[in-house]
Amino acid sequence: MADIEATTIVSLYVYDLSRGMARNMSMLLLGEQIDGIWHTSIVVFGREYFYGAGGILQCPPSGTRLGQPNQIVNLGTTQVTRSIFLQHIVDLGTSTYKGNQYDIFTHNCNTFSNDLANFLCGTSIPDSILNLPRTVLNTPLGQILQQFAQAPLVGAGIADNILPNLPRGRGGQDLGLEIDIRERILAAGGLSMSDDDSPTSSPAPVGRPKRDILAEVEEEERREREEKLKNREPPIVFRDFGNSVEELLDELEKSLANVELNDDEMRCMHELREYALGSEGSWVLSDEFLNLIGRILLSGEPGIGDDSRVNCLKVLAWLAVTKDDVILVLHQDRRDHVLMRYASHVDQLSPSCQEAVALLICNLFENLSTSEWLLYISEWESENNRGPTSNIRVTTKVGVHALLSKEFKDIGSALVYNFVMKEVKTAVFDDVAVEMSLALLQFLSERPPEPLIWRGLKCLLRCCQLARAEVPSLVKMVGPPPNDLKGTSAKCDEVIDAINVILSTIH
Repeated sequence: MADIEATTIVSLYVYDLSRGMARNMSMLLLGEQIDGIWHTSIVVFGREYFYGAGGILQCPPSGTRLGQPNQIVNLGTTQVTRSIFLQHIVDLGTSTYKGNQYDIFTHNCNTFSNDLANFLCGTSIPDSILNLPRTVLNTPLGQILQQFAQAPLVGAGIADNILPNLPRGRGGQDLGLEIDIRERILAAGGLSMSDDDSPTSSPAPVGRPKRDILAEVEEEERREREEKLKNREPPIVFRDFGNSVEELLDELEKSLANVELNDDEMRCMHELREYALGSEGSWVLSDEFLNLIGRILLSGEPGIGDDSRVNCLKVLAWLAVTKDDVILVLHQDRRDHVLMRYASHVDQLSPSCQEAVALLICNLFENLSTSEWLLYISEWESENNRGPTSNIRVTTKVGVHALLSKEFKDIGSALVYNFVMKEVKTAVFDDVAVEMSLALLQFLSERPPEPLIWRGLKCLLRCCQLARAEVPSLVKMVGPPPNDLKGTSAKCDEVIDAINVILSTIH
């Protein structure tokens, strides 16, 4: 079986710009102990990415003039693919992380590392780095470090334009900048550096242009997608919402007419319409977009009713089957889990909101990348101290709830069908197989219409195949016997026969 998620290690490289001078001299220069002036970068997919006055830069790991990092922090793993990551980097480099937007105080390398860590892993970099006292930068030492921080750490290309190539690192033993900064720090303390203090470094390998890397990545992932699609059961999704997406957007705006939206939220509403109706990619959605979605779904404000939430969810469900890059929006939600936190309360929502949530989750199975996001096993903390949960558990909960509902079994059976028919790792599916199978048996006992019976039987067969240690015995013990549904249709009988073959091995 294919793994639900292919993970890649993400590391934070931490460099002390002062090369030990801050630790040794901070009490003299500042009157307080500072262990380092930290520059950070993210290392993933075999490259090192960081931000400076030259924009977003990349090089081989440890390929900058700073040499080896002082510390390497393991941030965890990511399920983001290389092609999605590179596209995200390109989007950032042409929007919020241009070179001319660099600010030593508020928008620096550590800001970039933190944003990238949240995108990739849903985690932040250490507070000790993010919260470096601002007062340091108002001292003579800080002024020197400010000059250093504005200087490029690697040979940079065009500062504000990372297309078609990200600027890449260059090797060599150019130590002038490092020596200069050390001399200036010492000079600020009235000291000097001896010849014995001269730093040493080894050459760094020359990086390859982004065009070559991205082409290789895209070709490799294209082959992987084609291989997966060959054996993939087409998902069952819904495209008819009773209204056009433009009408849904109009209704959403009307439902929020009495809600006071700030300037950022008004802009996000405009961006959502532009993304849904235009040809632009998800890059048009700003960082505040998910804050707006969170306010609509989770705030519970008196002025925001179920009509707003239903229209919002239906717009997202429409995007799920029409926009290939909606996965980038989902990955932006790795930190706050807005969508999954709302979906996790499906049993407490109104029937109309329950149906809209199920519709969104079902339609997210349209694309391989979004379906893999639904089945992530990485845990995150749920609200109100209810313990850790994960995307796959929330998806299971929504699927089971919708499958057993009275009003929207069609959506529920389609959602469970999409879930179960997807190639998954057996060890992971075992965690939800029993819950899913019990729900399917109850669903089939209610004898829904023939198309839904067929979906239920196909899912039950798949569960028997994926979790042979539990599910076949469960089917025989709990019932109803699959043979009770014989004669529903020829294709249903064919599935029942396949289930009986497996059940015959259970004694």
